[in-house]
Formats: sequence, structure tokens, C-alpha cells
Amino acid sequence: MDTNSDYLALTRTHFNQWDTAVGVLATEGKKADGEARTAYQRRLKELRLARNAAQRAFDTLRAATGPAAARSQAAMQEARDAMEQALVKVTADLHAPPRDTRPVADPGPAAEVVAESVPDSPPTSTSPSTTQPEKEATP
Repeated sequence: MDTNSDYLALTRTHFNQWDTAVGVLATEGKKADGEARTAYQRRLKELRLARNAAQRAFDTLRAATGPAAARSQAAMQEARDAMEQALVKVTADLHAPPRDTRPVADPGPAAEVVAESVPDSPPTSTSPSTTQPEKEATP
């Protein structure tokens, strides 16, 4: 960017795009139910905090001149990058397929039938302790 005003205009465009993307997530969150809605609200709060930090950096840059403008521009870039990374992460997290949190069921006897029907499987060796018959306990 040649001038501070060009950089500010480009940054404002990024803010507008970011705000639109967050607006889409907010709309999705309003349509969600229960835990999903709570997750959207929590994550949208994180995004708003990142947006507020970037806005403060933008305001500082807008008021800066000379060497301070160069430092402020670097800080603005970091804040904008953090904001973008937060948006990507939150969007991916919220749009990830739901995890199945149900306990894994015991495969039961069906798994044994499948294991026995495997043709040409090598016999498994057993240790000597498992081949000896168990002694009956006397009362």
C-alpha cells in the first residue's frame, strides 16, 4: 500500500466481509436449538472480542501519522490476521459434523461369528496355562 488511506480502505473492506460472515453465523445460531445454539452464542462472543480488538487497532492506525503509522499498520495487520484466523476456526468448529458421544456398544456374539468365518486364518497359539483344564473348587 502506498498510503495510509489506501490501507485503511482495504482494511475497512476486510471488516465488512468479516462482518457479513459473522452475520451468517449469527443467523445460523438463531435457527439452532439447544446445545448448538449455546455453542453458536459462545463462539460468536469470541468473534466479537476479536473484532473489537481489531477495531481498536484500526482506530489507532487512523489517528497515527509518520513512524507511528507504520507501527500501527503492523499492529493492525496482526489484529486483522487474528480476527481472520478466529473466524476460520470458529466456522470450522461450528460446521464440523457432530461427534457421536454415545458409548460404544459391546459387539456381542455377532463379532465372534465373523471372526470364526474367516477362511484360511492361521490358528492362534495358546499359552500352556490356558490349555490346562481348570481345577474345580471344592466346597
